[in-house]
Amino acid sequence: MPLTDEPAAVMNPARAKRLTVELQSKLLTYRLQNWRQVAAPNLTLDHFTTPTRELALSLATCIVGDDELRSQVFPLLEGHDRQIKLDRTSLLEALVLESLLAACHDSRSDTLPIGLITQSVNTILAGRGEALRVSPEVVGWKLRGLGMRTEFMADGRKGLVLLGETRVKIHALAVAYGVRTLQKAPSNLRCAHCSSVTI
Repeated sequence: MPLTDEPAAVMNPARAKRLTVELQSKLLTYRLQNWRQVAAPNLTLDHFTTPTRELALSLATCIVGDDELRSQVFPLLEGHDRQIKLDRTSLLEALVLESLLAACHDSRSDTLPIGLITQSVNTILAGRGEALRVSPEVVGWKLRGLGMRTEFMADGRKGLVLLGETRVKIHALAVAYGVRTLQKAPSNLRCAHCSSVTI
């Protein structure tokens, strides 16, 4: 619709009802004529976050017979996706992942106590001027929410064992949450797992 400064006309109930009947029949006709042609486009949308990717596919799938119009959907969602990424980087989960990512790049240990993760998250918060401080219990719940399984270590404390599979998962989640340090790390400081994920 063209942009206008004019106020929208108020529609009376009778006209609204007539338009509803007319549009519903047109939409149903369109659906019946094109339902066999509706298919998800064969496109790579890896640079989008999962919510934006799902939205892009839903919108593009509805456009039938016009590849040019379909391709115009994706640039329109760039701003929406940037906002999602920005929101995610400030989430506590992103800070926990940032801490885990740093531990992945530190080869001194393959076990990571929750207390150490908590200390690291609080250091990140303080470094960014945040007054919030988190407890080991909060970090433990965030780890569980991210699908990270903690277990009791030799000294009786709970922690995370950094197996290869766990490191891969941390890197994939760090990308999904837009973790800042993964985006800004120089290529020569990245590990084998960093090079296997798309930033």
